[in-house]
Amino acid sequence: MSDRTDVQNSIDGMKIHMELRGLRPMTVHAFNGYELRFLAHVGKAAAAVSTADVESFVLDLCRKGRAARTRSVALAAVRCPLFATTG
Repeated sequence: MSDRTDVQNSIDGMKIHMELRGLRPMTVHAFNGYELRFLAHVGKAAAAVSTADVESFVLDLCRKGRAARTRSVALAAVRCPLFATTG
């Protein structure tokens, strides 16, 4: 599992990034939730994430019967540029 500090730094950085972009509080909240689920799924810091990790996460959501829209929002959350480069 990734270090709690790494996870929190990733989440905090992305939250600031999204707030600066003017996204609504519920969007920020939803993205943060998906980021936490994603990091729990892959068990590593955001900086160490690979394309295969993202594919595995989305496939898991699909197998759990999550709707296409839900999978799209989750994918957008984990693809956030700041989140993907913060470690």
